[in-house]
Amino acid sequence: KTLLEDTHVDSTRLTAKIQQLDSESSKQTELSYQLDNQIQACEEKIKRLLLGKRTNEENEEIMGKMQEKMRDLEVASAQFTVLQQETGQSEGFVKSEQRKLDSQRTTITELDRMIEH
Repeated sequence: KTLLEDTHVDSTRLTAKIQQLDSESSKQTELSYQLDNQIQACEEKIKRLLLGKRTNEENEEIMGKMQEKMRDLEVASAQFTVLQQETGQSEGFVKSEQRKLDSQRTTITELDRMIEH
């Protein structure tokens, strides 16, 4: 091989290496740009949260959660009302049975007095 051919081969290898490094550098630059954007977005979100401000999306998410909790509360309230009614009915039944027992005791006591006299 001649010196010119060796130089050409080296030059071709160097050119390929430079292109590879340029490509990697471009990828790293793009990744760096994306990371910078993500960091900026996070910083803005933190600032908004510290100031008590939210995006429409965040507000909609919160409203959705609130509506879900309200539905849960309505269901629980309805169940509580049913339980109160059932308890009231049970208490009414117990009181009615207690009155019957009291009446029967009174009758038995009166009968016992009649038998003694």
